[in-house]
Amino acid sequence: MKKFILALLAVVLVAVGLVGCTAPVQPLPLLGDATPLTFNAREYALADVIDARAQEFSLLAIAHDGFAVQLRGDELDGVRLRYRNGWQLHAPEHPPSANVRDIAQLVVVSEGDDLYTVRLIDADEHVREITAGQLFLQPHRQHLFYEGTSYAHTGRNVTVLTALRAVPLYHLLAGNHFAAMARNGETVYFRGQGYLMSEQNHVSLQLPDGRVLRDIVGIMAEPPGVQITQLFHDAMHFIAQDEQVLAIKIDGLGWDMLEHAPFISSLNPQRALAVFPPITPTGLASMLTGKTPDAHGITGRGQRNLLIDDDIFALVPGSVHIGARNSFFNTSLSPQLTTSDADGFMLAQQALAQPADFTFVHFKQVDSTAHYYGPQAEQTQRAIAEIDDFVRLLAEQFDGRIIITSDHGLHETADGGNHGLFLPQDMLVPYVVR
Repeated sequence: MKKFILALLAVVLVAVGLVGCTAPVQPLPLLGDATPLTFNAREYALADVIDARAQEFSLLAIAHDGFAVQLRGDELDGVRLRYRNGWQLHAPEHPPSANVRDIAQLVVVSEGDDLYTVRLIDADEHVREITAGQLFLQPHRQHLFYEGTSYAHTGRNVTVLTALRAVPLYHLLAGNHFAAMARNGETVYFRGQGYLMSEQNHVSLQLPDGRVLRDIVGIMAEPPGVQITQLFHDAMHFIAQDEQVLAIKIDGLGWDMLEHAPFISSLNPQRALAVFPPITPTGLASMLTGKTPDAHGITGRGQRNLLIDDDIFALVPGSVHIGARNSFFNTSLSPQLTTSDADGFMLAQQALAQPADFTFVHFKQVDSTAHYYGPQAEQTQRAIAEIDDFVRLLAEQFDGRIIITSDHGLHETADGGNHGLFLPQDMLVPYVVR
């Protein structure tokens, strides 16, 4: 009897253990166009937890077997995500097909403006927008991405790859030569085939050589061969040949605004690519260091200190630095701040009476006017014409090399103009060497 009781007790304990023991939850990240979230509890009311980045969106649930459904974002009330030996949707108000089981991926797909929209600019400057969530609706392939090679002490090795869902770039953007930019300001030029991937809540690009450029903001097909970083390199080249250099930065002068500057237009300008984000601090730092924002460290407004020491003023002793109404960030040579572009013009004339090896002049009025009235407004055209006259008079006075460019252009808005986006109006500027 004692043995029977012990055996019965053991059976009961095992049964209780089996009932009380449940499989651990396998975390499920929310992908696409939403604030990052990982589901790791056993049940969620989706309408209460999904924070989409766009007002209009849908929810895409993809099962391991490839079955998928798409639900409208404004119809998620009553829809629950549950973990029962795998993730599943419980949607009693929807058709039965909405109750997807064994979910592999849950994706928010934006149907409106999204903060992390990637812009694809073709050779005709047409813009196509796509988001991390929208990539899931594009034709794709399972692409093997090289991760590395593992080696054993026996001398044998194994290649490690990851199978990822990838969209070939040619499905979205035609061209042979491309410039891609990441949100941190890195710029990569490449030829050949690339692949776009949705990684968590942003878009990344696998380059033809296997490298991955993460969190991209845009890709431009057939881009200009010059970037505004070239100002530094051209100036240093001429100075090394004992030539004096006058560099003129016309803040906010986009390529599509150049027709209102007849003198500059007569100097055979070429299109140049700004850096991202196309704003004054990043553009100015890139001109003065020859580096893109990921390298020099000025990646937005309010950042004061360069990550590198060798800006052009440190390399060319005796330089002249005539700034706009503020300094934007710390350079090795503090600028002579001006109250107006007319003031800056007079300071430049005085400096060129006995020119230094390197003189840098920053004109600001075009940007200020275009912000207020718009980049194509008559007031902006008059501001461009005035600066064009200033540049012409300085060129007549100076016998050395002249480099003229801009940090960014502007796009039209409802109340004037703005910049900071990966758009052709913001990213394409003139570049002149005389």
